Amino acid sequence: MLLLVTRALGLASMTSSTRLSKAEEGRLALMAQDEQRLQAVKERVALELERPPTAAEWAASAGETVAGLQKRRVVARQARNELVEANVPVVKAIAGQFRSVDREELQQEGVLGLIHAVGKFDATRGLRFSTYAS
Repeated sequence: MLLLVTRALGLASMTSSTRLSKAEEGRLALMAQDEQRLQAVKERVALELERPPTAAEWAASAGETVAGLQKRRVVARQARNELVEANVPVVKAIAGQFRSVDREELQQEGVLGLIHAVGKFDATRGLRFSTYAS
């Protein structure tokens, strides 16, 4: 089931054991949070227009071309995925501590929690992402 969640979210195999530095975590989090900023622009434009904006309207409001907007969104998703994948071993370790609950289910929830945490992580506070997310 974890595999289904990871595929649906566009994540790789989730077997990464790459340890990121604090600086890398901060850089990736900032890049990943660009998607939220772009979504906020889209929502603002939708309110102004009283309808969903076209890709061109959204891009113009974000100060981008349509191609530039798409590229920013792809880069943001890749950054999010890299940050999540690097922290899946932490999720697995925590899920492994619980014997009375379905481990797969805990891992799924843990991955979803990591994805949610990416959007709220503030690297300037001096914490590691894994500390913040757990």
